[in-house]
This record gives sequence, structure tokens and C-alpha cells, in this order.
Amino acid sequence: MKMKNLLMLLMLPVLIFTGCKKDRPVLDPPGSKLEGINSSWILVGVDQVDIASLQQKSLDVSEAFIGDIAMQVQFNSSDFTYSVTNGSGPNYFGNSGSWAFDDNEYPTQITLTTSTGDVKVCPLLHTIRPVDTYLQFSYARTCSNADAPYVSYNFKFARTN
Repeated sequence: MKMKNLLMLLMLPVLIFTGCKKDRPVLDPPGSKLEGINSSWILVGVDQVDIASLQQKSLDVSEAFIGDIAMQVQFNSSDFTYSVTNGSGPNYFGNSGSWAFDDNEYPTQITLTTSTGDVKVCPLLHTIRPVDTYLQFSYARTCSNADAPYVSYNFKFARTN
């Protein structure tokens, strides 16, 4: 009897530690960036960055770009097209065109080609996944007589659907 109790007492810690082992969490697969951008977006903010200066100061110019009516953009990832509903502010992206990521799995930039053939290369400010509520990218402008960009605009769009 004592031997049986001693054996049970010795087995108790083994049962406790093996019975309490936590399962490793299983991560969901990474969200598709193509699914992430496939949505309607409304412009909610713009920062202007002086990229020609050493300090690269930024200025919130949202009011000038949004005005009374904000621009909206619809990205379609099935045919890689986009369309723009103009707002009361400037539109540097044309009314429609095609788009492409530099890498569909790990994009760092999006290239917008307007229906008139203008090409806009826009670095992404963060990744875009289906769970993300904001799409943020930068667009650098150059003077007509200069090769180097002098100002950059950081656009922030909110998902509308």
C-alpha cells in the first residue's frame, strides 16, 4: 500500500506537467496584398514633405487636397485597374488607369499608369492587408525643368467598404 502511494506521489508531477502543456498558437496565413488593396478608398489626409531640404520637414496640407469633397479611389485587383472620383482638391493620378505592385506578395511600391500613359511610381508607406483600414503611399513631384524631385506628398486613404 505504501509502495502504491509512493508510486502515485512520484507520478503526480509528471501528470501535472504533461497535462498542462500549452498548445502552440497557430498563425493565420499572411493576408493577400492583392485582396488588401481591392477596395474603395477615400482621401482622409495629405502631408507635404520638402525632400530637397536636409530636415525634410512635413506640413499637413489635407485641407487643400480634400476641401469640401474628398477624392475617392477604387482599386480592382482582378484586372489591375483603378478609377478616381474627383473631389474638390487636386488629382495627380488621372481619372482611371492600371496599377501594379513591384511584388504582389511583399510590395514596397505601387505604380499607377493613367489612361493617358503617365506613370506614377508611389512607394507604400506601410503594407496593405485585407484587415488594414488605411492605404498610405507617397508621391514625389519634380519641376518640369529639374530631374530630381523637390516635394513629396504622403497620401492617406481610408477604406470605405
